[in-house]
Amino acid sequence: MPLLNHEILALDSIVADGTWSLHQDLTDALDRNLTESIAHIGLLRPPIVRKLQVGYELICGARRIAILKKLNPCPALVCSVVEDGICNDDLFLLVAEDQLQSGPLSPLESARFLALYNDWNQNQDSQLLNRVTGTTSTTQRNRLRTLLELEPPILYALHHGRISEKSGFSMLDMTSPERLFVAELFSRLSLNGNKQRQFLDLVKIMTDTKGGTIEDFISTHFAGLCEDTLDNVPQKSR
Repeated sequence: MPLLNHEILALDSIVADGTWSLHQDLTDALDRNLTESIAHIGLLRPPIVRKLQVGYELICGARRIAILKKLNPCPALVCSVVEDGICNDDLFLLVAEDQLQSGPLSPLESARFLALYNDWNQNQDSQLLNRVTGTTSTTQRNRLRTLLELEPPILYALHHGRISEKSGFSMLDMTSPERLFVAELFSRLSLNGNKQRQFLDLVKIMTDTKGGTIEDFISTHFAGLCEDTLDNVPQKSR
């Protein structure tokens, strides 16, 4: 028996509280690429919902619904409704399959998937978690979940590839103001993942030696960091 059945549902009957969303850490801004795709092609993947005593709980597809409302407001749409009594393992399988249709999960999506899975499942399906998040051990999964401790702007940058996963882990050792300062610097200098790591390694050595905060050090020595004579310079300012 399939786990999903397609039904036409009233939009106002769908409850979207973000519980199951892998994007609950992101802003509500609509994804431009997804918006253009839906506008040009239409909706390829119906939202997934689960029947409640009254209405339906949204499992996957909050952004798709928001885009549809903006493009073509309508009172109803086709949804994939999960079968009654579905177990948590099968529900997470559906979440994984739905999200993987868009490509590999970002570090943020993987971390949120692991956090949700850990909250709802006593038994860990290592094969599923490995396929979805690329982690092969409990240690790796616990470490990946720590990325959720980062501030929203940094999580947004992680999701969109503007901050690398390795840089995210390094930033966990900083204070919140330092992390936000470094994230803004990465954005201004357009540093890629390798340059970010070189920058963080260099600044850590210098601050451990001289003391003070990263912001104080950069404010004082930024011009020197950009000189040609320095070794291992992450990247020059434009």
